[in-house]
Amino acid sequence: MKAHYFGSGFDDFLAQERLLPEVETVTAKRIITYQLSALLRKDHSTRTSQARQTRRTVLDKLFRWNFSGD
Repeated sequence: MKAHYFGSGFDDFLAQERLLPEVETVTAKRIITYQLSALLRKDHSTRTSQARQTRRTVLDKLFRWNFSGD
């Protein structure tokens, strides 16, 4: 049985609701955070050791999962 799709895509729905830019921004931030976390785990690094090289506020923003208001 073939799958039949009706209506527009999810991106179109988000665009109609004027949510697409916000969703794309949050998604990009979460992907970057996930990749950074994976890299830190791979290198056996910790937030504390990375904070010596990077401003703590930058790391805190990256590791915070609630991105509303940023």
